[in-house]
Amino acid sequence: MKRFKDYFFSLYRDKQQVVLLTWVYSAIALIFVVIATLVYLANQPAGAALLIVPLVAVASLCMNVVFYTLVTALLGPIAKKKSTKKTTKKKTTRKKATKKH
Repeated sequence: MKRFKDYFFSLYRDKQQVVLLTWVYSAIALIFVVIATLVYLANQPAGAALLIVPLVAVASLCMNVVFYTLVTALLGPIAKKKSTKKTTKKKTTRKKATKKH
């Protein structure tokens, strides 16, 4: 159990949100499938209704992954260009400062 906790904390520290999100949504879906199965044994309509929760969790996971991928693909090159411009500006100012001395 401690390994799982350390694994999740390392994912959080390393900023791997998609993997962490996948685990959370998978856990929610699995827990509600088990609960829905147990409720289905006692009351079929209520158990079938509870199966909507894992369906929504899986659909949300899919949409989050697609959205994250699109945002990363569209904004990734823009962020890299800005960071490259900042580093080149710093290098040029350092060169000017060394020439004056």
